[in-house]
Amino acid sequence: MRMDPRLDECLDLPSALIIAGVGTVIAPMWPIEEGFAALWTDLFYERLTAGAGVADLAALVREVNHTVRAMSRDSAAERLSALAGGAQDSAAYIRLLAYGQHLERGTEPVFAHPWWWAAFLVYGRGRVLIEEGRSDGKHPRAHP
Repeated sequence: MRMDPRLDECLDLPSALIIAGVGTVIAPMWPIEEGFAALWTDLFYERLTAGAGVADLAALVREVNHTVRAMSRDSAAERLSALAGGAQDSAAYIRLLAYGQHLERGTEPVFAHPWWWAAFLVYGRGRVLIEEGRSDGKHPRAHP
């Protein structure tokens, strides 16, 4: 397949993945901190895997955005600590713990600014079918 060079100038990674045949990509529109990305992704997959049926991905993104927008510093640090406990390698463990400790303690929302909660966007298909059966013992199977 030959690409028009003018199109290449505005092609981003999510668009390239969609062109390559990936059905859905959920990605940030700008660079975000790794610790926040881990926290946001954990919340997203927790909701995605909560049940079977058709999942509206844009609605899930909005729900997670609302959750992180209202999340207190203490709550975010606790969740990051739990994520660190499940990390498969020591570098990820240290980065997640450090990010959680970096969030000064308190009850005020830490991610209230749109820079945080508005970063993620759904590209491609907005809905996927989540089967009740588990494909690998942990994650449900998703079909377009």
